[in-house]
Amino acid sequence: MNFPLAINTYCVIMIILNVLCGGGFMSRMNLKELRERKGISREELSNLIGVSLSAIGMYERGERIPRYWIMQKISELFSVPLGDIFFGNK
Repeated sequence: MNFPLAINTYCVIMIILNVLCGGGFMSRMNLKELRERKGISREELSNLIGVSLSAIGMYERGERIPRYWIMQKISELFSVPLGDIFFGNK
């Protein structure tokens, strides 16, 4: 099965980041803070971006790394660069 180069590159980058951060890459995520600031529930967010409620919880707790297209949707929804959401940039 062949995947586009961009998807393979994304997967490699996410794995490297997770290893470099001692498995805690997603624990630095600001998704919960952004969601609460906007007054959006986890359920509303899951409906807006098309993922399960449990997936939102896992993203917020750092238990799962979202796929790139999900990251893009979240970035667009909150009008915030991906780095600010997932890497804690200010």
